[in-house]
Amino acid sequence: MSLRDHYLRTTYRVTEVDPAIDIRIGQPSPQLDALLDKHAARCWAFITAWNPGSKKLDAIENQRRQAALEAEVKQGGYVFYRGAGVPDEKGWEQEESLLIVGVEREIAVKLGKKYGQAAIVIGKVGALAELIFINSFK
Repeated sequence: MSLRDHYLRTTYRVTEVDPAIDIRIGQPSPQLDALLDKHAARCWAFITAWNPGSKKLDAIENQRRQAALEAEVKQGGYVFYRGAGVPDEKGWEQEESLLIVGVEREIAVKLGKKYGQAAIVIGKVGALAELIFINSFK
């Protein structure tokens, strides 16, 4: 199974809201649209700093990287909600992630590249969630 297939078989879950919001690639999310409306935002990105290039790191290093991503997003003035990528496949672990509200695609791609991610998930109000590869780890 390709890396792309694994990413397509993942639920991108925003856990810091009640109820949690599940995002799936190629599917709409009215709950996510409502959250964006609450913040008068039109776009979003779901990004992690865990396991750059889909190469497993230890928990301490992943947590350090994730804290750095969170601090950078906060410093950029963005609203964010914590969550996790929850894979359908056994043998793949959840990865802590952030839903970043109001972040434009170009900035999201730069963040993903900076933290060594193969891909990020992005979207806009009323549109389907989109997986975009940003580094050549396919």
